[in-house]
Amino acid sequence: MRNKRKKIKKEQERRMAKSLKKEKKKPIPVKKVLLALTILLCIGYLVYVAILITGVKKNDPLSENGSSSFLLSDTSFDDLDKTLWVFEEGLGSDSKITDAFLVASNKEKTFLLNIYIPGWIYFEAGEEDFGNSLTVSNFKYAGDFLEEGRGVEYAIWQFEQMLGTKIDHYIWIGEEDQSLYSKAFGVYRDAKGDFGYNSSEEDFTPDALVLDSFVSNFHILKIPLHPGAVSAMGKRIKSDSSLFDILGIISSTKSRLSGYDKHILDTGSGEYVKEELSTAGGVAYYFSSAEYDESFRKYLLNILDRDLEKEQVKVEVYNGSGISGAAGQMARKIENSGCDVVRYENAPDLSDHTILYVPDTERFKNSLSVVKEVVGTNVEVINERPEFMTTGDIVIVLGGDIERMYSF
Repeated sequence: MRNKRKKIKKEQERRMAKSLKKEKKKPIPVKKVLLALTILLCIGYLVYVAILITGVKKNDPLSENGSSSFLLSDTSFDDLDKTLWVFEEGLGSDSKITDAFLVASNKEKTFLLNIYIPGWIYFEAGEEDFGNSLTVSNFKYAGDFLEEGRGVEYAIWQFEQMLGTKIDHYIWIGEEDQSLYSKAFGVYRDAKGDFGYNSSEEDFTPDALVLDSFVSNFHILKIPLHPGAVSAMGKRIKSDSSLFDILGIISSTKSRLSGYDKHILDTGSGEYVKEELSTAGGVAYYFSSAEYDESFRKYLLNILDRDLEKEQVKVEVYNGSGISGAAGQMARKIENSGCDVVRYENAPDLSDHTILYVPDTERFKNSLSVVKEVVGTNVEVINERPEFMTTGDIVIVLGGDIERMYSF
């Protein structure tokens, strides 16, 4: 009996010891602790970078001066995006535009048209204010001369006059901005940024590939490595978009250049330049809008919104403003916006206000949005035909109020 009790007691002690052993906590491996801490630190750092990037305020001269509404496109129905990129060198009053690009792309049609504008080309504008034409490089300087602080605004207005189209967004990159970008993503001026244009069919210079090289260096993973440089760059770049959106535009442009069908149009090539004697002496190279328009319109259907294309609108433009050549200039902008102009000439009578006659606004609602944006959204729209004979789906009678489009 005593032996039996001893056995039971020993068994109980053995079970208790075993239970206590199980209850002992296992030591946490040091490697797992370090890994968890590293993950938490990485997440915290990425959150810090995200807050740093999204916290950078816009540097948008157009918004400050209240000119975004009439300079930038607000058409939201289409898949066509037109972003103007401007590269500038020099500081302060010595700064000059070296290169500009209008990138027009349609995400639905997966086509991109890259239009390059060199700084040295002359544009026949500015005679009224300066007595002679301006080079692209001096657009900003000329605007600041007319009114201090409005150089960027003036330059964008001149680019739109030059190319005969409105833009959706702009990204203005100064010399210091380019240095900060190179610090974060690598020097792009020496990079090979050719995304595969067909050089046998397209006449362009190496300078026309500056934008390709710029965006080809971009990689989202480099942002956390150089958050200070990216943030400083964002504070300086002039744009209607936030730094977060600018980085998205750079990334999407890189993807579109490498993935879309594309064409590069170099306005500095001989096809789009005419030589004339300069008033300052020597030969000057002027932008030829007629040749440019012809080439641009060859590719317009590739980037035009499908809904606008389906409407097949016919537009007539009549000049009742008293401003010589206004009908032809307005017709050019409307054609370059994707609407077919079948007639433009003088109106029977002068008019103070611009009127759009549109008998069927529902059928041509997209076309009407485009025309209103080109002519000016404050114009009067009448749902009938004018008193004189017309056949167009949209008939424009320009009034004296368009004078604001010809001055800055």
